[in-house]
Amino acid sequence: MGFVIPVHGQQGLFVIGLGTTLTSLRWNLNESTNKVVKLTTVDHNKPGNRWNDAKADNNGYLWAGK
Repeated sequence: MGFVIPVHGQQGLFVIGLGTTLTSLRWNLNESTNKVVKLTTVDHNKPGNRWNDAKADNNGYLWAGK
């Protein structure tokens, strides 16, 4: 896994970099349930690439790199 960033104001919602896929994760600890939704995939033609790190800026924009 490359990164996990919580979504401001959305308890239990995270954006995750998995390999070259950007996903969302809804995690409910009270019910021990989770739901992962694929948002997009990059670098289909570059095997071995992966998300490395990410940050959210003060405006709520996600900055992620490989």
